[in-house]
Amino acid sequence: MTASERRSALFGQMSALAGFMYCDGREAFNALPECARDELRTLFNSLNGELQEAIAGSRCHSQFGASTVQG
Repeated sequence: MTASERRSALFGQMSALAGFMYCDGREAFNALPECARDELRTLFNSLNGELQEAIAGSRCHSQFGASTVQG
């Protein structure tokens, strides 16, 4: 999986989870036990952290590649 595909996959998972938690699935989400809602929020935060790392990694890689080409 390329870095771009990984970022897209993480974003897709976050989007689907956010839709369930706050939009179309909100009623079902609210019907879950509090511990299950907490686990889903933790999962969302974990995915967000992975996405931020993937974005930061691609920026560093791009900057490194650009400086190598220019140098």
